Amino acid sequence: MAGFVPVFQWNPEGVSKCARTERRDVALNVAMGYGNRNMDAFRELAGDILSNMNLPKPEESESDSKVDSPDYKRKVEGMLQRIEWEKRATRIQVAENHVVLNTPMDADFEAMGYEVALFGMGCFWGAERLFWTTEGVFSTAVGYSGGRLVNPTYREVCGGDTGHAEVVRVVYDPAKTSYLELLNKFWGNHTTTTPNRQGADVGTQYRSVAYFFNEEQEKALLATRSQYQKQLNEQKLGDISTEIRPAPAFYFAEDYHQQYLEKNPWATCNPVGPGVYEPVENYLNKPLEGHIVQFMLFGNDRFGFAYRGMGEGVELVETLT
Repeated sequence: MAGFVPVFQWNPEGVSKCARTERRDVALNVAMGYGNRNMDAFRELAGDILSNMNLPKPEESESDSKVDSPDYKRKVEGMLQRIEWEKRATRIQVAENHVVLNTPMDADFEAMGYEVALFGMGCFWGAERLFWTTEGVFSTAVGYSGGRLVNPTYREVCGGDTGHAEVVRVVYDPAKTSYLELLNKFWGNHTTTTPNRQGADVGTQYRSVAYFFNEEQEKALLATRSQYQKQLNEQKLGDISTEIRPAPAFYFAEDYHQQYLEKNPWATCNPVGPGVYEPVENYLNKPLEGHIVQFMLFGNDRFGFAYRGMGEGVELVETLT
């Protein structure tokens, strides 16, 4: 293969998870084999790719002119495109039940009476554990959201070109906890002022994101962000860069990523914030003995909560001007 060094070497055996070779990567090699590349190299590479994909391999007797022909190139490209379409139409499969909580990993959660939140806090391993240990959380799953590709893989997201963030989908019981209480975990346990970075992890996939599913979640996000920014300003710690927008599609990450820190207790990936976040309910004029069930805005700057006390009805608490 003189004169041609592939972008990705074909190596189906174990490699680092972020450098895992996949069909799409191999397809890129074929694309780069056209034009100014050595035709012997192209034929050898194309044959190896097709063989590994259980597709017809070009005969050794085929001439360079045939391999170099537009028809032959279109044929190879067509095969690889069909593989890519098939891959995109297939969702990554994960285990049926959560390893820790023993609850469904995927279901019609809203029909079951649960609500859903979607957060990105850098490495999703530690963020998922933060939420599965939170009281009232029914199920968690890690995945990719906010990007351009359908059903992306970890390898593709690691490349930084898909636009996805590593996220945690949190399914919670509104009778046992609230979205605001999840926001306390979110804001207080990662750095929101370093775009595309959490500690040593650098890349667009590690950006801070909070995707909302309804107007109540949007109100809570915007108001708590405003309150947290005041706390950061007092410490001169910079501006919040968290991406807040309606929830885009959520795509499961590979099964080995799900509940990763439970499966691999030796691993470390703990979300850490700057240590200045103070939960919003600490500002209330009266203590809460139950949990918040609704968030409300009164004008642009005043907001309050409806909360359910222990064994009591719902009471309105209005404060924070």
